[in-house]
Amino acid sequence: ADRSRGVSAVLAEAAKLPAFVRRDVKIALSYRVAFASDIFGLAVQVLLFSFIAKLIEPSSLPTYDGTRVTYLEFVATGLVINLAVGTLLHRVAGAIRQEQLQGTLESLLATPTATATVQIGSVAATLLTVPLRALALLGAIALAFGLHMDAGGILPAAVLVAALMPFAWGLGLASAAAIVTFRRGAGLIGAGTTLLGFASGAFFPLS
Repeated sequence: ADRSRGVSAVLAEAAKLPAFVRRDVKIALSYRVAFASDIFGLAVQVLLFSFIAKLIEPSSLPTYDGTRVTYLEFVATGLVINLAVGTLLHRVAGAIRQEQLQGTLESLLATPTATATVQIGSVAATLLTVPLRALALLGAIALAFGLHMDAGGILPAAVLVAALMPFAWGLGLASAAAIVTFRRGAGLIGAGTTLLGFASGAFFPLS
C-alpha cells in the first residue's frame, strides 16, 4: 500500500510538468525577438571561431583514430557542450529570478507541489530545446564550412552529455540559491560558464 501511494504521488507530480512546459513555450512565443537574437548569437559565435581557426596550426590539434581533426571540428563539440551547460545554468537561475520579479515565487512554493517538481518544471522546456539547438548549431557549421559529421558518434556523445547533466544541474541550483540570497548574480553565472569552457578544453586543446 505504501509503495502504491508512493508511485501515485510520483505520477501526480509528473503530471504537473506539462503545465510548466506550456507556460514556458507560451512565454517564448510571445518574445520572438529574444528567440531571434539567440539564434543570431549562435551564428556570431560560429563566425568568430571560423576566423580563430585560421590562426591555429593544424599540427597542434589532436588526432582521433589516426585522423587529425580541423579546429572547427574540434571546437564544434565544445560549443555544443558549453551551450548545454550554459543554458541549464542560466535557465535554472533565470526561472527563479523571473518568479521573484513577478512576485509568484512564494505562491508557487506554497502550492502542494514538490520542490523537485518546481526545479525540474522550470527547466523542462529548456531540456527539450537544448538538443534541437545543438542540432541546429552543428548543422549550420556543417553546411557553412563543409565539416564531416559521423552519425556513429551520436549515441556516445548523448551518453556523455547525459552524464554531464547532473553536474550542470548542481551548478544551476547553486546559482539559483545565489540569486535567491543576493537578488543578483547573472553576470557571475555567465563568467563562470565561460571559465568552465576554457578550463575544460571546450575551445582549445588543453595541451
